[in-house]
Amino acid sequence: MLQALIRRLIGEFTEGLEHDIERRVDRVLRRALKTLVLAGIGITFLAVGSIFVLIGAVSYLSIFVLSSYAWGLVGLIITLVGAISLLLVRR
Repeated sequence: MLQALIRRLIGEFTEGLEHDIERRVDRVLRRALKTLVLAGIGITFLAVGSIFVLIGAVSYLSIFVLSSYAWGLVGLIITLVGAISLLLVRR
């Protein structure tokens, strides 16, 4: 009789614990997914904005130097910014 009572109590406890763990994991996964989606949208907007700014820089530089030099200079600057960012992230 006592053994059955203990088994029932342990069963109820583990069912409640399992439910709480499932809820917590669900909340964490939803939060992570929302963060990833928002980060992806932000990175996309950043990339598109950067492209327009860089094309504008090339157009502006083309007034002063040859177009090929302007593209090369902007490409070099982008490469340097990317390399510095990579080094800072891997720090």
